[in-house]
Amino acid sequence: MPEVEGATVNREMCRGAPAASLPASTPAVRCRKKLLSMSTPLPSDPIVRARLLLHGHSPETLAAAEDFFSRRDGAALDRLVLGILAYHLPACPDDKADLAALPPSTRLFEDLTFDSLSAVEMSFLLQDLFEVQIPNEDIQGLRTIADLRDLVRRRVPLT
Repeated sequence: MPEVEGATVNREMCRGAPAASLPASTPAVRCRKKLLSMSTPLPSDPIVRARLLLHGHSPETLAAAEDFFSRRDGAALDRLVLGILAYHLPACPDDKADLAALPPSTRLFEDLTFDSLSAVEMSFLLQDLFEVQIPNEDIQGLRTIADLRDLVRRRVPLT
């Protein structure tokens, strides 16, 4: 389990604990705290839910979300997944904005310096955005961009 500012972050804490107990270390955690502090559930309309959950993501990611939820298009889903991945990467690599140009075999942890906290945050976001369950084992098994795309495509219906 990753540690942030002296607090242990785990799935149970982020899913069931009061929002005030979550550490405010990253934009994704801060956004999750805000969502958990809301007294109303997430919107049922997928485009409205996407706009809320993807607050702070690039305009291209928001457009991909709208394209996907409007048409259930696989190419839009791939663009959306890459946009979410780019948001969760550390501030460095310069090719962060151009993940689509990278080969599918690009390794998340070694080549893109993705870390376990980012993987957990991204997992929560994907589950809330697509209203699916993603087992921890599936997240732990991610190694490449292709693995991430395949995982989302297995969990998210295109039709």
